[in-house]
Amino acid sequence: MEAEILPPLKNPPQGTARPWHDGLTDKQRAFVEHYHRYRNATQAYTHAFDTKGTYSTRAVEGRRLLERVEVQEAIKARQKITAEAAGIDVAWLLQRFLDIANADPRELIGLKIGACRYCYGEGHGYQWREREYLEQLEEAERLARIDPQNPNIRYPDPAGGFGFNATHPPHPSCPQCHGEGLERFVPRDSDSFSDQALLLYGGVKVKKDGYEIIIADREKALELAGRILGAFNDKVKISGTLAHLVAVADIRKVDPQEAAKVYRDFIGGHLAAA
Repeated sequence: MEAEILPPLKNPPQGTARPWHDGLTDKQRAFVEHYHRYRNATQAYTHAFDTKGTYSTRAVEGRRLLERVEVQEAIKARQKITAEAAGIDVAWLLQRFLDIANADPRELIGLKIGACRYCYGEGHGYQWREREYLEQLEEAERLARIDPQNPNIRYPDPAGGFGFNATHPPHPSCPQCHGEGLERFVPRDSDSFSDQALLLYGGVKVKKDGYEIIIADREKALELAGRILGAFNDKVKISGTLAHLVAVADIRKVDPQEAAKVYRDFIGGHLAAA
């Protein structure tokens, strides 16, 4: 069964935007809609025209219809509408992945190396912060009032002095840490994140022993960007809509609605705990 012959496109009145399906029959419009969504001419032809012909016949007729200038123009016009509605295209998607891959995770949380408790204590003894010393002293005194004979009561020893500051550099002669100091993770204020850092940030998960910052997988983002650009020639099979992106030489022709779905799937399914 041959595809219907397209009627000539009519010029719309001056100043009037022509509908994307102008001049198409109902079946041709159905073909464009299906192809726009699934990017497969054979399936689109089967959906719109013929479900009984052989596969090879449907493939030939689908290809023939797809090659027509009028159909190509209708597909482009349909894609433009979707792009305007979704606010996204493949070029935007590619830039998004590149931004994630190049974002600096140090904007979210930093690893600091600072002094340990013994670095600057008197005689390299344990150095306190004033408030914590008073809290431990009060707790020891409370227990002593309850049971003065309790052998587990431990009064804090102030011999190492006060004024502990973890931001000071490790003391090279410290007998406890040997100048290596202690590492600590310092979270950043999310209000100060750059646009790229916000792409990395997936929120905070509260746990019993603290919290966990969720960070997007930068290596996966770089891999997906490379596949969109065609940098890989391996035989790795890519499922879902991403396969359509990789298979297309000119990324500008990829359905923007599919591109949006790929990005949403990536953000939703490829977040890794830092």
